[in-house]
Amino acid sequence: MFAQFVAEGYQSKRRQWRWAAVREIKFRGKRISDGEWMVGFIVIQEDGTAWIGRAVRGRSAKGWKQVDPETVGQFTGYMDRENTPIYEGDFLLVTDEWGHRYVTPVTEENGAMVVEVEGMDYDETAIGWAIDQWKNNGRGSNWRVIGNVHDDVSMPEEETDNG
Repeated sequence: MFAQFVAEGYQSKRRQWRWAAVREIKFRGKRISDGEWMVGFIVIQEDGTAWIGRAVRGRSAKGWKQVDPETVGQFTGYMDRENTPIYEGDFLLVTDEWGHRYVTPVTEENGAMVVEVEGMDYDETAIGWAIDQWKNNGRGSNWRVIGNVHDDVSMPEEETDNG
């Protein structure tokens, strides 16, 4: 379905291309039936209904469930500091190198997943660049998913562990 591939090579005996995924393409959405989150491939039909199915052997999907199209978000390809996947629509709690804490939404702008970065000369930047900066400043920056735009989110209490 939705997948991004790069030709890795050509097998002359079988005359078949070998393909390698550049990054994992997956979506999540809340099931219509029970409001629980579902992760997998997505199909959005002409009438606007959305369906998500789970991958089987990386090539097909089964277990298709209808999801609320308003809750659908794409995986950014990045994880937070606790190894939680970051999706479009998530809120990240960022603690910068000086201990300042703020919450930023993950949004899609012109085909790119972006976050807000406080204390910079610009309002938002690509999530990959922001995470690289948070990782590489060497002063204990932290970022983690604390919720999303579809569920109630509140600022977590002060924590002693910053890393």
